[in-house]
Amino acid sequence: MQKYKKVWVLYMAGFSLALAIVFLCFSDSAVLSGQQVDKPFFQIAFLAVILAPIIEELMFRGYFGSQKYLKWVSIILLPIFVILISTNFAVLVILVSLYLLLLFNFKFKKLFLENLIIVFSASLFSILHFQTEDFNQLFSLYPIMFLFALGLLVIWITINFGLVKAIIFHFLWNLAIMSAVFFALQNPDIKAHKFENETIVIQWERSPLVNTNSKGISYSKEKLIANGITLNNLLSFVNQVELNKDLNNEYYQTEVFMKYNFKIYLKDSTKTLSKPITEYFKNQKLLEYKYQMIEF
Repeated sequence: MQKYKKVWVLYMAGFSLALAIVFLCFSDSAVLSGQQVDKPFFQIAFLAVILAPIIEELMFRGYFGSQKYLKWVSIILLPIFVILISTNFAVLVILVSLYLLLLFNFKFKKLFLENLIIVFSASLFSILHFQTEDFNQLFSLYPIMFLFALGLLVIWITINFGLVKAIIFHFLWNLAIMSAVFFALQNPDIKAHKFENETIVIQWERSPLVNTNSKGISYSKEKLIANGITLNNLLSFVNQVELNKDLNNEYYQTEVFMKYNFKIYLKDSTKTLSKPITEYFKNQKLLEYKYQMIEF
């Protein structure tokens, strides 16, 4: 039977994955800044499924492969790649720590240094995808744990089977995730919702991601009808029309990539649309304030 190297990495990955699932069950924070994107789903899917496995494996796991030139490509380009993406303090601390470990390992060649390099590399990979303000409670750390597990798994695959196999595994991992997301977005709960008070009437329902029906926004001061758009797009449009520029980036849509149909009627023409719309969807837990204090 073939003896695999660094089997402890698999155990650590499994533990991280199990802990992430537990944290996910207790978390009420479903959306983080890595997901707070106002880009089309298929653009993100292309980046995640095609580009990310190649670029991230070369940058983060090239060092662990058997080919010396890929080790040096990874060592030289990784800090540039990281700094271009994030200037988060925690990311920079881990990056500097990783390179200090690499330096010590070149000099002393100790097993414990090799193992620490694996842990710090996977940590850097996972934390790089997020910002500190994403995590408003302890259980909201689950996405980091999922990515930490992925980072460990692809390091282990690179060490034992090579970088190409790691790229393929990363591709399949991301493909599975994006396929599940697409299925959920294409088959949403399309229940109709209605809210009415003395100021406004809001009717809305979720819409499939791929929809042959007409899309767009029809607007007048007292009426707004929009089909097949995100809540982010709706708020951005209303805030721009009403010149509420400071409000454009304060909130994010909790149902990432989800599209909706809206019919909104303003009863009182002296009022604006933006405030009651924002307050209503905040109460529906479809909008969250971007930056919250961390609670442990």
